[in-house]
Amino acid sequence: MSIRRVKLEVRIAAWRDDAASGRKALPADHVESLIAAYDDPVYERSIRDAINPNMWLHHLGNADFQLSMGKLDEAEHHLETLENGYQFVLERLRSREAARLMRAEAAVAEKERATSEQNRKNASVSKRKPWAEVLADSIDSWEEIPAGREKPLEIDTAAIALGFYRDGEKVCCVDMGRETTRADVGTLKKRSFLQGYLNKKREASSA
Repeated sequence: MSIRRVKLEVRIAAWRDDAASGRKALPADHVESLIAAYDDPVYERSIRDAINPNMWLHHLGNADFQLSMGKLDEAEHHLETLENGYQFVLERLRSREAARLMRAEAAVAEKERATSEQNRKNASVSKRKPWAEVLADSIDSWEEIPAGREKPLEIDTAAIALGFYRDGEKVCCVDMGRETTRADVGTLKKRSFLQGYLNKKREASSA
């Protein structure tokens, strides 16, 4: 007995076992979705035949018969028809699943990007300094802020009296209600104050 014949017999036996056990069964809903995507009767028939265990047994019976007649080429032809048909459907299903996963991953990535952007905006809003808003609403230029802590620009708000002064390239805010200590409320770099507060006030005024 030739090695080729033995290999064919092993392949036939494996497929017959798979047909009986259902190990090669494919998800029915995925198969129906694949058929619906093409909407072609010929294509539908080829898919259903390729995954039908009864059709497998039909091809295996033909392969067995040809093998018993010593016609190895014909036996292998029937076996390859079965294998190729099944592989065709399997690859199409895998391709559709890969595309679905890619779309799902893209949707998740877009959602994460949008969430991150919203979080960034929320953080930006939450980090804004109310005292800097008060100062920006009260002046038109950086130079209006006094230099030095001794004589700050005093601005009364409903809740507190604030004082503002320049210290080099930053603006400082102190609580004027504490005459003995003038507790620091906060500081902000000149560039941040101009871009984030004073220039935005000007843009809003000119809009």
